[in-house]
Amino acid sequence: MTISIFLFLIIIALTLKNKEVIIDNFETVGLASLLLVVLSFLSGFLIAKLFKVTAAQVRTITFEVGLQNGTLALLITASIIKIPAMTLAALFYSLLMFVAGFIVIFLFNKGGSKEEVSTK
Repeated sequence: MTISIFLFLIIIALTLKNKEVIIDNFETVGLASLLLVVLSFLSGFLIAKLFKVTAAQVRTITFEVGLQNGTLALLITASIIKIPAMTLAALFYSLLMFVAGFIVIFLFNKGGSKEEVSTK
């Protein structure tokens, strides 16, 4: 949980720093990133359903495929190789990935069917 908060703070800081660039490039990079995010989550969900795994496994596979290393790409492009132009795609993807992740969590929780995990 702590690492997620740290990664989210990195994304917020970079977003605030590059607010004008984000607004100027949303139509091109933003829409492509949104498509990639949606297709990632959707493909994870459909692949899990195709293999008829348990509901818990469907959730896990959906998130494993949907959540990528956009934040790591941000860290590398912004601080290690210091190429701001490369940061843009990772920034859009990371922002949209976290938003989509929260939406998917909401949808899974709304749908119910949580499985109890046995501790025996």
